[in-house]
Order: sequence, then structure tokens, then C-alpha cells
Amino acid sequence: MTVLIIIIGLIVGSFLNVVIYRLPKKQSLLYPRSYCPKCKRKLKIIDLIPVFSYIINKGRCRFCDNKISFQYPLVEILTSFLFFLSFLKYGLNVEFIIYIIIISSLICISFIDFKHQIIPNEITFSLYHLDL
Repeated sequence: MTVLIIIIGLIVGSFLNVVIYRLPKKQSLLYPRSYCPKCKRKLKIIDLIPVFSYIINKGRCRFCDNKISFQYPLVEILTSFLFFLSFLKYGLNVEFIIYIIIISSLICISFIDFKHQIIPNEITFSLYHLDL
């Protein structure tokens, strides 16, 4: 179960990178598929494997050799690690789910705030409705 939580954390971290990149730009989180911001080529499945793709491609786009920010594997690893710690503390229950939602939201808020100096209402308002 621990390995599954770590893998889920990596996958969620990968999606959080999409949120961090697109939300401040008011872009859709689902469409278009992930692409290189420089050459605009759509990334293939092999390019989207959390952390692994970054290492295999040496932190560069496979198509145009553009450097990819270290933020991408950092967010994936951080998310996975915090999911893992939450799982160790709470086990697999409702509390765990609530905490990983909060953790995911705070990771997005932190990285967006650091880069753009804004805290998107879409994230803070959704936290408000968790009814803790």
C-alpha cells in the first residue's frame, strides 16, 4: 500500500505542475494536452512519467532540447513524500483524504505565490468548502 501511495503522490504532483503552470494564465487544466512551452509539441506518454521522464531526458525537452525547470520533479517528489508522511500518520481513511487535498492545495498556492506573487481564489475558495 505504501508504494501505491508514493506512486499516487507522484501522479498527483505531476497534475499539480499543470495547475501551477496554467491556473495563473487562466488556461484550461485539461485541454490541450501537456506540451513544451517553447516548441509547442504535444508531449507523449513517455514524456509524462513523473520524475523518470525528467531524469531520462536530462531535464530537457525531447523535441527542441529546451531546458525544463527543476520545479517539475521537485513538486512531484514533494507531493509524493508528503502523501507518504500523511499515510503513515493517518492510515487510509477520510482524514488522510482531507489532508492530501489540503497538502495539494498548499503546494499549488506556494509555488504559484513564489513565481507570480498571487494566491488564486479558485484554490483558497475550494479549501473553504472542505468544511473542517
